[in-house]
Amino acid sequence: MYLLFAIGILGVGLIILRLGAGPEKAVALVIIGSILLDLVYHSAIGLARYETVDIGHAAIDFLGFTLFLAVGLRANRFWPLLCCAMQLITIFGHISMLIESGAMGAYWLMTAIPPQGEIIVLVAGTIAHVLRQQRIGRYRDWRLN
Repeated sequence: MYLLFAIGILGVGLIILRLGAGPEKAVALVIIGSILLDLVYHSAIGLARYETVDIGHAAIDFLGFTLFLAVGLRANRFWPLLCCAMQLITIFGHISMLIESGAMGAYWLMTAIPPQGEIIVLVAGTIAHVLRQQRIGRYRDWRLN
């Protein structure tokens, strides 16, 4: 099931790489990279159990947060910061599991759901970019300062 989901997201990512500009492509590559790292990680370690903090997922999530933040601070769009905020929820999910180890449901919710929201934001941001480009023509992808 997860493999089919990953293949679907990779397909969406490839479409966004075709239609999007710099920020859309950067965020799509972060998401695609995270999925690929996750697939490699799970093929080596096994399925996620959510009983303790998953250090591999924490590392992948922290890397994703760092990259989303870098894109969000430089992009001439606001939506990459929404992806960064959702990724921050996953980081807090790992931290909360360190503090309260019995909260498996909350840990799953805080680490598995936000990435799906990131994909929705990426698709919406790409659609907004395409519509804006049709309306006003080409515009800067990145901030000047």
